[in-house]
Amino acid sequence: MTMYAAINVAMYKFEERIPDFMITFLSGLSDLCGEIRKKKMIYTFKIFRFDPRHDVEPYEQEFRVDMGDSEKVTVLDALFRIQQTQDKTLSFRYSCRLAMCGSCALVINGKEGLACKTLLKDLGSGPISLKPLSHISVIKDLTVDLKSLINRLKKMEPYFVPRT
Repeated sequence: MTMYAAINVAMYKFEERIPDFMITFLSGLSDLCGEIRKKKMIYTFKIFRFDPRHDVEPYEQEFRVDMGDSEKVTVLDALFRIQQTQDKTLSFRYSCRLAMCGSCALVINGKEGLACKTLLKDLGSGPISLKPLSHISVIKDLTVDLKSLINRLKKMEPYFVPRT
């Protein structure tokens, strides 16, 4: 039960035994809890955009997104929200969502990081800049070409090979 609901239940059950000043106080507290539940967190994202089939030069596009008041909202969650509600053509890569595979790596506010691991609350209140990794060629928007990386991993064989 939320605090909001608990206060309302307490006021209803014990209304006859609670002094008027306390009912006024609890009503105000109940309203405050309701407002806290509705709190919005609007984030501004400046996202690198480039589609080699249509664009001559890369550009930056700004998006404003309400991500609610959750402590656990990540950059990847915000990218999904933008793609679902504002621009279905936004391209980015993800796979495991567990910060293990590295496929969602981006340059976030000038630092390389994983979109699935980077929490919005840790990025401050200003605009959040999202760019693709700078040392890999761009396929579209935030999606980079990982073919060379995958080929190098295959040559290294970073896994166990059973003896035959």
